[in-house]
Amino acid sequence: MARILLVDDQQLLRRGLRLLLETEDGLEVAAEAADGHEALAVLRGTEVDVVLTDARMPGMDGVELVRQLAVLHPGLPAVVLTTFDDEDIITGAMAAGAAGFLLKDVSTTRLAEAIGEVASGGLVIDPRVARLALGRGAQRDDPLAVLTGTERLVAELVAER
Repeated sequence: MARILLVDDQQLLRRGLRLLLETEDGLEVAAEAADGHEALAVLRGTEVDVVLTDARMPGMDGVELVRQLAVLHPGLPAVVLTTFDDEDIITGAMAAGAAGFLLKDVSTTRLAEAIGEVASGGLVIDPRVARLALGRGAQRDDPLAVLTGTERLVAELVAER
C-alpha cells in the first residue's frame, strides 16, 4: 500500500485527486496540504511513501518543496504534477531531486502506476516533458541537434556555401 501526501493549493483538485486515487488498488491518500510549508508540517506527524505535489503554488511551491524534502526527508520520493510544461520548472524539479514529473492531463491509471513506480525507487517523466527538456537542452549546446539526419545534412551544406 503506497501512502500519499497530496500537495496542491486548490482544495477542489486535492479532493478530486483523493477520490480518484483511492479507487486504485494499493494507494491510500494519507494526508493533504495546500503548499510546501503545510506539507512539511504534515510530514512531522504523518508517514507517507510518496509526495504528489503541484509545481506552482503560493507560499512554498512544489520545486522548493522537492528541494526541502531532499534535505529533511531524504529517500522520500516526490512526483511533480502540473499543468505547466515550462522548461525551467521541469529542470528545476528534476535538479531538486523529483522522482517524477507528470502533466495534469495524465490518466488516473497512469498516475497510479507512476506513484507505484516512484514508491519502488523508480523515476517517471511524461514523454512530452522529456522531449521538451531534452530538445531545448540540446538546442543550447548544438542548435542542429534537434534536426533529423537529412535536415542536418542540408543545413551543413547550406552553411558551407
